Amino acid sequence: MKFSKKAIIPISIIAALSLNACTNPTSTAGAHSSFTEGIIMDYEKISINKDQYNDMKSAGVAAMAGAGIGQIIGKDTKSTLVGAIIGGLVGNTVSKLGNSYSDGMRVTVQTAKGPIIVDTLY
Repeated sequence: MKFSKKAIIPISIIAALSLNACTNPTSTAGAHSSFTEGIIMDYEKISINKDQYNDMKSAGVAAMAGAGIGQIIGKDTKSTLVGAIIGGLVGNTVSKLGNSYSDGMRVTVQTAKGPIIVDTLY
């Protein structure tokens, strides 16, 4: 399959966007489930950083994909480097956009064993 050198940028961007989803770990907010009897003493609205994407890992995966695509399209070192740079930039940007803050709630519960603080998303 032969690609034109003009196709390297759109193909690198598409690869970076599609491979970026592969580095999505689960969020830690609300990951623990248990039942505890107690009295709610306080609650407040908080902002929770979802931090779902690892920026460095996403940029690395996208850069490798971009380098591979650049090599396939251009069959030279320059195309490989251009593809890697474009892929890395796109992967890092998409990762940063995916990391967002969300409204949450912090609840303080008084139990027989002492207070428990619970942070959860709305």
